[in-house]
Amino acid sequence: MNFPLKSRISWRIVFSAVILLVSLSILYISLVRASLEIMTHDNNENILRVKPIVFNIYKNDKPDTYVYKFPEVTTTPANPIYEVKELRDNMWIYLSHEPISKTKMILLIADKKITECQMLYKQNKYNLALDTGVDAFNKLKYANEVISEVKPNNIEAKLLKDQIYKAGYAYREAFISIDRVRFQQLIKDLDKWNEEKQQKNLDF
Repeated sequence: MNFPLKSRISWRIVFSAVILLVSLSILYISLVRASLEIMTHDNNENILRVKPIVFNIYKNDKPDTYVYKFPEVTTTPANPIYEVKELRDNMWIYLSHEPISKTKMILLIADKKITECQMLYKQNKYNLALDTGVDAFNKLKYANEVISEVKPNNIEAKLLKDQIYKAGYAYREAFISIDRVRFQQLIKDLDKWNEEKQQKNLDF
């Protein structure tokens, strides 16, 4: 059976487009994997976290002072290419199969969103800053869920749980320093979450 010349050309175009799309997808995944290895190494070496914030955690009405460091970022949700970055971040999480490495990646992305939130607020993008702050808190809760899958006697898991615990207070301090009024509900939600986690720590 012979197909018309025009039909054969159309199928060739479609076939070529599919091949090109598959090739680009494979290339993209390869680049994401490579960047994930670099990011994982830098995160493990604590190279990325350079923006310190000081906060207190009160126990029996006595403050213990801590320093938590956030990573720097170059792109915020106000940037047109941010969706590409977000797709890459989600791929990083997906490709981090083991719970501890996945938790580290989720927490890093959550911390980056705090920096994005600060940058957006300085750019007078108040609503977008608030949305990004909410997203950061949701990612923090997600990291907490993932690490909860690991056995309690795992030392690295204990360290990550402690980091997440302190991150909750660091986030609260960051939101207060940005705008206590605009972030009022988010701060209240964090207060409740922090109190629940502190109680679990005391019970433990």
